[in-house]
Formats: sequence, C-alpha cells, structure tokens
Amino acid sequence: MPNMVIDQQETFASPPLAMSAGPKLEFQSTAQAVNRDGEKKWVVQAAVTYRPEGPMAAQAEVISVGITGGDDPALTVTPGTPVEFRRLRVGFSPPEAKEGGRVRGGRPYFLADGVRSVSAAAKASAAA
Repeated sequence: MPNMVIDQQETFASPPLAMSAGPKLEFQSTAQAVNRDGEKKWVVQAAVTYRPEGPMAAQAEVISVGITGGDDPALTVTPGTPVEFRRLRVGFSPPEAKEGGRVRGGRPYFLADGVRSVSAAAKASAAA
C-alpha cells in the first residue's frame, strides 16, 4: 500500500509539539541508520491532537516521524515547540500471521521530508 500525504491543518487540532529529535538507530544497535543511498535517518517524536469527527472527542497521541537526509533536526527543533512537517505521510506495515494465530504489523508509520519549528516557518513566510 502506498503512503498517503497528510493535510496537517485539516488533520490536527493544533500544530504538533516536538517531544524529542535525533538519529534513528539500527535495530538493536547504537549505529545510526542510513538509507541505501547513504543518507542518515532521523526520528522526531511529536505530540499530536486529531481534530474531532462527528460526536467523537479529540484524540491525542505521540507519533514517531522518520526523516531521511539533512541535518539532525535536534539542532533546529527544541522539545516543547510547535512544529510543521514538510510533506508528512502515513503508511501501514503489512500484517503478517505469526505462530499461535497472532498478527504482527498492520500498524501506521509516519514519514516526512523535513521538519521546522512553526515560529521559523512564520518568520520565513513573513520575510517573503
């Protein structure tokens, strides 16, 4: 299944709040993960609140957003600040049947082309 682009203003009740940012590590390792082109992988943890739909109350959670390439987002994104993801997408890992009838996978994952603080984004658009 392809990734789907998320319209952040329509999906989230307010800008996501950065919780942490740093290198994505290889599984069970302290080495930073890289893609097949050698670009470094980063991860940003962000608290989001989804807009309520119909009679449902707003729901909140912390999402992990993978970013490939560029500099460490921790250099420009301070925990607790509102952020904006560039081309935020969601995909779902394929479900797999495991021994004992358990199912693994089928979970959402998030990707973006970059991240910046909302205040930096506002300054950039004001200067344009």
